[in-house]
Amino acid sequence: MSQHPPGSYSSSQTRTGAPNTEEYRKMISGVPFRVLGDIQLQAKKIKARQFCAKYNADDEVLKDDEMPLHELFMALRTERERLLRTIIGSIGQGPVIEPPFNFQYGFNIVMGDSVYANVKLVYLVHTLFLSGIWFSHLRIMDSGEVTIGDRVLIGPNVTIVTELHDKDISSRGDVYTRPVTIEEDCWIGVGTTILPGVTIGKGSVIGAGSVVTRSIPPFSVAWGDPARVVEPVKDVHTVNGKAK
Repeated sequence: MSQHPPGSYSSSQTRTGAPNTEEYRKMISGVPFRVLGDIQLQAKKIKARQFCAKYNADDEVLKDDEMPLHELFMALRTERERLLRTIIGSIGQGPVIEPPFNFQYGFNIVMGDSVYANVKLVYLVHTLFLSGIWFSHLRIMDSGEVTIGDRVLIGPNVTIVTELHDKDISSRGDVYTRPVTIEEDCWIGVGTTILPGVTIGKGSVIGAGSVVTRSIPPFSVAWGDPARVVEPVKDVHTVNGKAK
């Protein structure tokens, strides 16, 4: 059987709703785990599905034809934030997560301030979010940790994967995870797939349709399958050669 070097057991156990079970500790530590052997994890998955069905259903607020549009927007934003706080592990101020929004657990997600997610957001991974993030049609395999930094922009139809299987047939049924990190001020283009264990450095741009199999240095433009660095990014504080 293949060996899977364990990761460290992070502060995830302190997040809202995270189960204190052996399989959960394995899951977030990068060693093989089995959800089917953990009743609490199975129950959390069912709860998350129920939440997503409600969150993604037609908004009652939208049925108020007499409410001014600016008031309607704020009412929707307030109600959605209230719902998110009932299941997301940790969430900052002012999140705007447009439905549909789907995830496997919820307690594995940590959002910071000013998170924005455009329509068709799909979560499938143990995720850690910081502030100022913009998502659109994001899919995340929700078992290993995903860290997404401040002011990250994520285009439509992006997939982030943290789950792995062995190549060996005898142990291929085992599932283990490797974390994914997207540092602050990154822009992830439409249709990008980010694979387990990848770190995308601060300020980088990933071109549309890329498959990111290896880590990308800070302030790099990368694209392709597999994604490769093609040029540096200009200083984020410089516009037309002038400091901003």
